Amino acid sequence: MAIDSDDYKIYVTNHDNNTVSVIDTTYDKKEPNDIPVGKEPEFIAIDEDGDKIYVTNTGSGTVSVINATNDKKEEHDIFVGKTPGFLTHYAGKIYVINTGSDTVSVINATNDKKEAHDIPVGDRPNSIGVDSDHNKIYVTNTGSGTVSVINATNDKKEAHDIPVGLFPGSLAIPHFFPFLRMIYVAHIVRSSGTVSVIDSSSDKVAAGVIFNVNPPNSGNIICNDAIYMWMLEQIVCLNPIKILNLILGLRIP
Repeated sequence: MAIDSDDYKIYVTNHDNNTVSVIDTTYDKKEPNDIPVGKEPEFIAIDEDGDKIYVTNTGSGTVSVINATNDKKEEHDIFVGKTPGFLTHYAGKIYVINTGSDTVSVINATNDKKEAHDIPVGDRPNSIGVDSDHNKIYVTNTGSGTVSVINATNDKKEAHDIPVGLFPGSLAIPHFFPFLRMIYVAHIVRSSGTVSVIDSSSDKVAAGVIFNVNPPNSGNIICNDAIYMWMLEQIVCLNPIKILNLILGLRIP
């Protein structure tokens, strides 16, 4: 799902019937005609200008592009790697995780052409995030227990991945602390309930924090000045102030 706040619309993928639904948030009503895309659509991203919607199609190894003005799909889908998943935009480019081929594809958002060479990352890449302060892209690799770092200037992966532990999943890069940017990596092992915290200035793990992630009784979760993360099949809230205090405590004897 993705929210186009400029046009007051929400885009939702329908995995089983290969379409995207559009909801008008002004009236909370679905548009009558769904948009046909590729096979088994999964994730959505909106470009920086809000003009185009990008949809990964896991079943066909493609990315569909929808014109946000008229909600029509562009004629030709973009072929990427095997089992494309999460995607994000940064600096006029769309970065697409290919879980089945252990790569990241880069699409030029101006002409919607894929760069010739995909970027090799770790085993079973899962999630992706952007650190705009340091011009870097972070990718969690579930199969290898690592995080890959891509230099967004030249789209080259750093030589050494960051070891974080078993089954890293979702990733968050908040903007609460411009002076101390941290990368939060949730582990998807059911018995773990941990988050690894990476210092993006050094690309080293600063702390491993254990959280109580028992399912809340209420279906509504409100995070005030906190980080939303997907852990153990639920959304949890992480308080960045408490995490920062813990990290500083670990660093200072």
